[in-house]
Amino acid sequence: MYAERTITIEKYSPEDSLIILLCCTTLTEDRKKQSAALIKKITDWQGLYATALENKVLPLIYKHFAREFSNFIPDSILHMMRNFCTANSIRNLSMFNALVILQKRLAKQGIEFISFKGPLLAGAIFGDIGLRIFSDLDLLVGEHQLGKAVTILLEDGFVFDLDMEQERYLKMIKNLHHAVLVKEQIVVELHWELSGRYFWNPLRYEDLINHTKQVKIASHTFTVLSPTDSLIYLAIHGCRHYWNKHDYIVCIAESVKAEPELCWAETLERARQIGALHMLLLALGLAQELTLLKLPQKVQQELDKCAEIQNYCREYSQRTWMTKQSIANNYRFYLRYNRHLLMKKRDWLAYALRPLLIPSYHDWQWLNLPIYLAFLYYPLRPFRLFLVRLRTKAKSWNISLNK
Repeated sequence: MYAERTITIEKYSPEDSLIILLCCTTLTEDRKKQSAALIKKITDWQGLYATALENKVLPLIYKHFAREFSNFIPDSILHMMRNFCTANSIRNLSMFNALVILQKRLAKQGIEFISFKGPLLAGAIFGDIGLRIFSDLDLLVGEHQLGKAVTILLEDGFVFDLDMEQERYLKMIKNLHHAVLVKEQIVVELHWELSGRYFWNPLRYEDLINHTKQVKIASHTFTVLSPTDSLIYLAIHGCRHYWNKHDYIVCIAESVKAEPELCWAETLERARQIGALHMLLLALGLAQELTLLKLPQKVQQELDKCAEIQNYCREYSQRTWMTKQSIANNYRFYLRYNRHLLMKKRDWLAYALRPLLIPSYHDWQWLNLPIYLAFLYYPLRPFRLFLVRLRTKAKSWNISLNK
């Protein structure tokens, strides 16, 4: 079993401390003892349920409640958890079956993809696809095959998440990094770039395919990211979302535990080459603070060199889901946050200017320009942002005058 560290959970509420202790695949004896003591102190069971659900860790909590502590949990809470987790397992199995169908359908047309997150991540790190809450299937395809893949899904009954013609939609997502298609309860995100455009040089299918591995689940074989690339991606993903779900941190910790033979020298160097070393260190630092994960010595030494990343770890561990305070609340924070995460000035400058200059899907919906005039969305982007800011200010003035 992977080594764990001791955490001072007294600084958190009993409800939050219990969530921290139970967010793991296997409970150590020490965790069981601490959890049993905390359960006696819980007063807000509804709040614990809501927090676990909001942070997408409810299945893990219920697993341990049902196996170890069922006699000490209110029946109404166990009943709610059981109903949700049963429905989640059924839905996840349906999503997995959809993934199998998609793989066969796209393979017939000569389209290969890398599957990441979703059911395959849950199976890899939790050993059970029902133990994670996810909402879509994420597939990474070659940029040159994106249009063909979209066409195939449309032929199979999928529709875009936005009411937009195919030509316009494909033109729009060139500035973004994925297409979203929906069919009944199945949501598919077709990515052609993996970093969310964090870096000047995108992380494309072609950059990652030589680092992939094959996994077999229920007689079906899939191409997935290597353990190193998967861990780096999860760090990038968590940073993009400001670590606002505890699931992001738990996935980091369980990914590390699932790969005890991971070569950390190669992993850290790979992250450095990509430009994501600080993101990876932040992810591992948060896992250390909030999941009991004991970091390998080489990682700890690297983390000790980065004072700013250590400060972020402390700030996030105090202000994320446990205090319900928003971390990313303005553009100034956005700049400061990414300045320390992005190691290369070119990456930070490009990412800092991106929200101001690169059209989003809001711009495309705001004004329906002909395709041949799509280049005008670039100068219109700052103009629309100015109007949004002006309307926001006008509303605040109106509220002030009416007080």
